[in-house]
Amino acid sequence: MGIGVKIEIRTHNELLTDSCASVTQAKDAMIAFLRNLTLDEDSIEASSNKIKVPLFDWAVEQGWKKNRLADPGIPTGISTSIYKINLTLDLPIDDCSHHHRVFVHAFFDNRQAMGTNLLRLTIAKKYFERDSSQVAHLIALVLDSNAKTDFGWDNSVGTLEEYEYAAHKTYEFAIASNIEFWAIRS
Repeated sequence: MGIGVKIEIRTHNELLTDSCASVTQAKDAMIAFLRNLTLDEDSIEASSNKIKVPLFDWAVEQGWKKNRLADPGIPTGISTSIYKINLTLDLPIDDCSHHHRVFVHAFFDNRQAMGTNLLRLTIAKKYFERDSSQVAHLIALVLDSNAKTDFGWDNSVGTLEEYEYAAHKTYEFAIASNIEFWAIRS
């Protein structure tokens, strides 16, 4: 028996609409994949892997890069964990004069990592947009509180509500405000 995944896209008031068709197409394809995903509730596999493994496999088949560094110029000996992004996709310069890169990271960690996760996407945006012709699109996969329970996640995992509050209140002075929260719902 499986449970279907539902996705709700949550944006903040400063998020600009995507004018480039290739960005919209890439996001729509990932949303469609996630909406067709069914989770096996009887599986003993880790809860996060029930979403991450099939999503990452699909994404790589679609041309996304997995576990990339936001800035490849990090010196040897410096921990790279804060700079790693689960998925990135570079889009061709078609409809506009910008180079678009989509960054996707699954925020399925203990809520103690909330600030680090939000900072991770902010760092990716800042490094990528050093050139004014480059535009970053930030997507955070998060769980809402009901899905966390229904899909069997540990109670310590941060939820959509907690991430939104952290991004738009607690850390608003330091975190990129244009993060799209893709809420996984049951």
